[in-house]
Amino acid sequence: MSDYQMFEVQVSQVEPLTEQVKRFTLVATDGKPLPAFTGGSHIIVQMSDG
Repeated sequence: MSDYQMFEVQVSQVEPLTEQVKRFTLVATDGKPLPAFTGGSHIIVQMSDG
């Protein structure tokens, strides 16, 4: 099992890479920097309804 933290973020940019792939840039809603990551890192996205 992995330890993880939750961060409230918003999408600041969407960049289409191909017809089926987009790159999403996320920023913390509190303005603080997000933790460093390494290539191949994964995130779990939890979204509210609506």
